[in-house]
Amino acid sequence: MSAGNNSQNTFKALVGEDVGPTQHIETADLESLSTTKVIVDQNYIDLQRFVDDELYRQAPDGHSNAAEPTYTCDPSEAELFLLNVKAAIHNFISALYSFHECIENRLDQYIPNGHQVTEDDLIGNGPASEYAYRAGFLVGLRTDAQHYGFSCLQAEPDTVTPDQITYRITFDESTFRQQIGGYDRFLHRNANHRNDILSFIGSFHQTAFNTFWEDTKDWLNVTQDDIEAAISLPDWQRGGSRP
Repeated sequence: MSAGNNSQNTFKALVGEDVGPTQHIETADLESLSTTKVIVDQNYIDLQRFVDDELYRQAPDGHSNAAEPTYTCDPSEAELFLLNVKAAIHNFISALYSFHECIENRLDQYIPNGHQVTEDDLIGNGPASEYAYRAGFLVGLRTDAQHYGFSCLQAEPDTVTPDQITYRITFDESTFRQQIGGYDRFLHRNANHRNDILSFIGSFHQTAFNTFWEDTKDWLNVTQDDIEAAISLPDWQRGGSRP
């Protein structure tokens, strides 16, 4: 999906196809927005460090995740390792939540009255948006983490030897539905893809999130040079590079 194609712009899907910004974004607001985006990226990198191979690899269809992310540890360290993996997942989702809050609070003044982007819009309960449907699921996981300690995430052994165990992180939808009130607002049309949590996060970040960010920049008429003038980017992000 091209960020420059207005008919497919994922930010425009939230505010309206014919709606543009009321003014150019101020440096302080661009700094806040860009910083929250970089924090999402950094937490993705931190989660990647626990995975044996990679969180995402583009499939031949150009959309699916061909990677099957797992993590491996010594059997004696399995409980602690799972705790650390869950902490990394939580940090990524919390960073995403902060990014959404920044969009709501910092971009409000640039969006014409009647078109403001709300929390519901960003989790799929407003205008139709594939990004929001997928982000909404992750926000639902954050709710479970806050109140039930990720009760819906399970470590499923994939390969077991005397010296190590390889796990996948799977989503227990039945437990999620039992624990979370109003769960339907988090479970949209991604049922076939959300069972493997690490794969879901990899695909979400590398496709939906990155596209949404590029489309948001496009809507704001912001360039990479504008961002690099507003904040000090990590070396790996200069020039628009991605993790």
